[in-house]
Amino acid sequence: MKRLLPCTAPILLVVYMLGWAFFADHAESVSKIQVNTDGVQTLSNKTLDSSNTYNGGTFNSQTLTTPTLASPTWGSGAFTLTPLNANSLPYVNGSKQLSSTANPTNGQVLIGSTGTIPTLGTLTGTANQVSVTNGAGSITLSTPQNIGTASSPTFAGLTVTGVTANKIVTTNGSSALAPLASAIGVSDGGTGVSTAPSNGQLLIGNGSGYTVAGLTAGGGVAITNATGSIRVSAIERGYLGGYTMSTAGSSATMTIAAGQATDSTNAAVITLGSSIAKTTGSWAVGTGNGCLDTGSITTSTWYHFYAIYRSDTLVVDVLCSLSASAPSLPAGYTHKRRIGAGKTDGSSQWIAFSQVGDEFLWSAGVLDVNTTNPGTSAVNSALSVPSGIKVYAVIRRIVTTGGGGAVTDLVSPIDQADAAPSLTAAPGATLYVPTSSNGATLLIVRTDTSRQVRSRLSFSDASTISKMVTVGWIDRRERDS
Repeated sequence: MKRLLPCTAPILLVVYMLGWAFFADHAESVSKIQVNTDGVQTLSNKTLDSSNTYNGGTFNSQTLTTPTLASPTWGSGAFTLTPLNANSLPYVNGSKQLSSTANPTNGQVLIGSTGTIPTLGTLTGTANQVSVTNGAGSITLSTPQNIGTASSPTFAGLTVTGVTANKIVTTNGSSALAPLASAIGVSDGGTGVSTAPSNGQLLIGNGSGYTVAGLTAGGGVAITNATGSIRVSAIERGYLGGYTMSTAGSSATMTIAAGQATDSTNAAVITLGSSIAKTTGSWAVGTGNGCLDTGSITTSTWYHFYAIYRSDTLVVDVLCSLSASAPSLPAGYTHKRRIGAGKTDGSSQWIAFSQVGDEFLWSAGVLDVNTTNPGTSAVNSALSVPSGIKVYAVIRRIVTTGGGGAVTDLVSPIDQADAAPSLTAAPGATLYVPTSSNGATLLIVRTDTSRQVRSRLSFSDASTISKMVTVGWIDRRERDS
């Protein structure tokens, strides 16, 4: 069977179509192509008719084996691939067959998928970074704001890597951001200081810039540095005001009133803003807690009280100790000032007294000396006053005489030289008692650190009685340190 087709364009074509073959002679201009069904023929450089159009039937599912189509022109409707979808995107499937996607919607593109067929998909943006707008035949990518080199974008926050945290950032020689290598100079509006100041330090001018330094305390001035604050206090050497001590007696509680004092080294001011009550227990900070620095409270024993101060936290408290000068301070406490003393009774409770200023008076006087026929030599007697320090004992001196003779009496400090009493010459006398009489006087005499004073009579026999009643004491409380 033979079929003639019009042909004018040069073409090399090998086609298997239902057992038919198109063929033409080499390099000839023909207007028809003869098709045989008994073999494969080749069209090479042939010219089809003037329309350059193949208007034959549909190529259904036939195979073109290694064909060469040399610039043919296919007319409208001349080449129809019926298995493909109209208005779709073609691709070659796994069997090397031409296939197509579904009809893409606005913005869809054919995206490769490793190991399988391409897939229709859309570009996806990132919130606050890149926006994707799909249109008919168009895809528009945009940023939330203009980021061109000449634009001025605004950001609520910006994290930059490659710079040092907590440092000032400036531009380097390449106009790139970089951490500041040194402090901003004074001429650029900075301080020229790169060292972070510690508590109490200030920027102090040095003539050309600034130096980080703290205030230096001169004579009579105390400086207390804290976080974000500096306290400057005038220091009066040995000053003490307030800190009045009181106890009801037969009680384990000692109350100390508000007060202010220079510490024992005259380097700080210790201020107790309100009264504080301390017990005989081991020390703990705060009112109602113990005051004892070490050990346990002991009966009939003198204890010295101290205002103590922490310069780091500015906390002030009260401590009691057996020591009259070197208590064991709690951790962190750096300053102290002795403010008085108290004595326990046989039950390890405080004996009652009252205080006004430096004067301490027992609620009940104590008969410390009661000696018959003491002799005419000097006698040292310990009184009911604090130990470990020198105080002024307030005593009532009483002397009784018999018929044997009158008595001239001298009570003196241990620090003075011993001498016989005299009514006519030095060292003088504190009391004269005629024969068979009683004499009494109120004396204020300085003690030694063992609580002692000296007494000496001009005459003594079995009828002579020497007495001393301790009324109280005057304690300078380190005012003279």
